[in-house]
Amino acid sequence: MSIYIKNLTSSVIYISDLGISILPNDTYEYLDIFNLRDSSEILMKLSNETICLNNDIKDLIGPDAIKFIYSSIDQAPKDRSGKIRVHQTARKLGTIVYFSGAGDNISDLNNIGDGEDFIFEHKIGEPVVQTKYFDFNTIDNETWFQEGYLIWSGAQFDRMTMSIVSSYVDVLDGTNTNFYKHPSGLIVPVEGTGNITITNDLSLYRGGLVFMPLNDLGEPEIGYWDADWNSTIKKFENIRPNVNGTGKYNIFWKEVEFARFINKIPLLNNGFERLQSNDSDQLGHGMRLKGTIETRGDDHAWKVASVLCMFRKNTA
Repeated sequence: MSIYIKNLTSSVIYISDLGISILPNDTYEYLDIFNLRDSSEILMKLSNETICLNNDIKDLIGPDAIKFIYSSIDQAPKDRSGKIRVHQTARKLGTIVYFSGAGDNISDLNNIGDGEDFIFEHKIGEPVVQTKYFDFNTIDNETWFQEGYLIWSGAQFDRMTMSIVSSYVDVLDGTNTNFYKHPSGLIVPVEGTGNITITNDLSLYRGGLVFMPLNDLGEPEIGYWDADWNSTIKKFENIRPNVNGTGKYNIFWKEVEFARFINKIPLLNNGFERLQSNDSDQLGHGMRLKGTIETRGDDHAWKVASVLCMFRKNTA
């Protein structure tokens, strides 16, 4: 369980029995709340209110913070011997482990696993660079990526890349509109000073809204649009600008790469590789998995396939 320790002073605070320093008015993420109870310095500084704790919901000061430490430990699950049961996992609680060799069929919002196969096969005479996109239904089915597996044959130092990219809308040049085409790829809301119009129907499931998940600290990414998803009629409603950048969605006029987790991995002969990770990342609605292979040297036939380990709210 993570807890955040906040320095409430204008000086650096050093907690020697935990071996940590906290800068003035800064926050330190501490991953093991159970060690806090054994730190005499933590308890002393909580008592004199030079630090406080934050449990991802609110700040806890003085007696409330100390009570939180002890009550969290007392309520922790225990085995039959009375010891605290600890289970470390990258899987978000409420999701299920899911291994798949294919994406979802996004023409059916309830589909799971009947989309494009994670398979590339290069034949002699075909383009040396080939790209495929894989889509997932995530708006009603929370989905996280953890790690992947590759199997290939006939490779001659050929390469593979996989990344997470945005979907995007079609636009027309315009003047005095409410949509500004930013060079970054974002479409930013403005009042009558925009330079494009959007031709897509943004209310549709794949109309162009891209959900921006929270970052690792539980903080929102920059988002310039908000909308309400109606799960009954399967449409977005009340689409509205968020000029402060604190919205849940973005709209893009071109493909934007969010993350690249396989970068030009060289493949030789026949083989298998586990791309191991202890972390997981959420796939937002409107994001796509993009795979690219590059055939190198003399033209030759080869193939590569992938299996992804994911955590999903629903798996069938």
